[in-house]
Amino acid sequence: MATSKTLVATPAAAISFTAKLTHWDILFCALALATLALSAFTSLKLFHSFPHSHDENAYVFQAQAFAQGKLSVPFDNQRYWPLLDWWVSPRAGRAYAKYAPGFPALLSVGVAVNRPDLVNPVIAALALLFIFLSCRLLVGARLALGAITLLATNTYFLGYASSFHTQPTALFLVSFAVWGATRIAAGEKKETDLLLVGAAVGSLFLTRQLDGFCLALAALALLRPGVKWRWLFLPVAAAVLLLFTYNFLQAGRFGPAAFPVADLEFKLIDSAAATPWANLKAVAVEYAQGIFKHLWPLLTRFFLGPLGLTLPLLALFGFSSVKDKGYRRFLIAFPVALALLYNFHHTWGWPQYGARYYYPALACLLPFAAFGLRKLFEGKPERLSPVLFLAVTVNLAAHSERLSDYSLRFEWLERIRQTIHSTCPAPSVVQLLPQGWGRKHPWVFPEDFMRNQVNPDGRFYTRTDEATRALKKAFPQLPVCYFSFKNQL
Repeated sequence: MATSKTLVATPAAAISFTAKLTHWDILFCALALATLALSAFTSLKLFHSFPHSHDENAYVFQAQAFAQGKLSVPFDNQRYWPLLDWWVSPRAGRAYAKYAPGFPALLSVGVAVNRPDLVNPVIAALALLFIFLSCRLLVGARLALGAITLLATNTYFLGYASSFHTQPTALFLVSFAVWGATRIAAGEKKETDLLLVGAAVGSLFLTRQLDGFCLALAALALLRPGVKWRWLFLPVAAAVLLLFTYNFLQAGRFGPAAFPVADLEFKLIDSAAATPWANLKAVAVEYAQGIFKHLWPLLTRFFLGPLGLTLPLLALFGFSSVKDKGYRRFLIAFPVALALLYNFHHTWGWPQYGARYYYPALACLLPFAAFGLRKLFEGKPERLSPVLFLAVTVNLAAHSERLSDYSLRFEWLERIRQTIHSTCPAPSVVQLLPQGWGRKHPWVFPEDFMRNQVNPDGRFYTRTDEATRALKKAFPQLPVCYFSFKNQL
C-alpha cells in the first residue's frame, strides 16, 4: 500500500485536518468567502433569485413542500390541470416533484428563512473547502490554494454555484468523498474514512441517483485488504432504502426513481423492439449516435471549453504523480462512469454554464491538477504567484463574456416579467399569445413564464385557449389578460 510519502511533495506536507493553520489556509478562507459573496451577488442580482429552468422550478416546489413539513401538496388534477408545472407529478389528489429529495431537503432550509437563493452559494463554498483539504493533504496548502483559485474564479463553477440546480450539492458530496479517499490513501484511519465515503455516496444517491451509482462504482477501488467492506456498504444501503421508500410514498414505485426512466429519461428500452436482441441493438445504435451527438460536444464545447483547458491540462500533467493505484482508480472511475452512463440520456441537458452532468467531476479533477502545479513549481515556489495571477486573469477574461451572455438571458426574462406585471393585474389568468415571438436571445422561450406552482406574482399562466377556459371555469372571479410578445423581444 502506498504511504503518504508517495502522495505528497514531502512527508511534512501530509497535513492532518487538525494541523496548525498557516497563512495559506487563511488566504483560502478569504478566497472561499469572496467566492461565496460573488456567487451570492450573481444569484441575487444577475439571476434575479429566480429558478429559471423547469428543473430548478421543481426543486423549489418540493423544497416549499418540505419546509411546510409535507411530502406533497394537495392538487386536484381534473380541475386544475393547467397549473401543473413541468417535472411536477400528480397522484391521488397530491402533487410532488419527480426528482430525488436530497437537494430539495437542503433547499427547504433556505425556504424556511426566505433565502433559498443563498443555499447553493453556501454549498459551493463548502465544496471548495473539502477540495482544498484534499489537495492540502496531497501537496501542501500553498499549491492547494493555487489549484482552488483556478476553480473558484471559473464561471463554469460560479454559474451553477449561483443557480437553483442540484449540481453544487453533487459536487460537494463528491468532494467530501474525495477527502475521505485522500485520507485513506495517505494512511489515515481506513474504517472511519471509508464510512465518510459511504455516507457521501449514500447522500449522492438521495440527490442525483445516477451520480450516486457512479460514485459507488468508483468507491470500490478504495477497498483494501483488512478493511471491512461493510463500512462502505451500510450507509449506502441505508440511503438507497430511504430513497426507494420515498419514491414509493410519492409515486407508488419502490425503485430508484419516482417516474419511468428506462424509455423516457435514459434509453435502456426501445418500445419498438420485439425481442431482447432487437432492443439491445436499438439501444446500442442510439448510444453510438449519442457519442457524437451528445457526449463529444458535452466533453469539448461544454466541459473543456468552459474550463479554459487550464485545469484539464494541469490534471493531465499531474496524473502520473498519483502513485497509489486504488486512489488513482477512484479519481478516474467517477468522471469516466459519469460520462459513459449519461450518454444513455437523450439530450444535452441545457448546459447553460457548461456541461451540467459533468460538474461533480471537478472534485476528482482538482487533485490531479494540484499535482500538476507541484511538478511545474517544485523547487520554484516564488514563481507560482505571478503565473497564477496571469492564469486567473486570463480565466476571468475568457469566461466573463459567457457569464454576461447568460445573465443577459435572465435580464430579458425579468424585463418581460415586469412588462407582464404592468400589463396584467394580479391576480389574473395570463394567456401568452404567440404573436411576435422571435427568440432574440438564445435559451429564452415562452415556456419560461409557465410557472404556476412556484409563482410569487399571483398570476396563472397559460398558452392555449383550452387551458384558459379550464382556469376560467375553476376561478371564475379572475379576469383573463392576453399578453403578446410582439415588440417585447
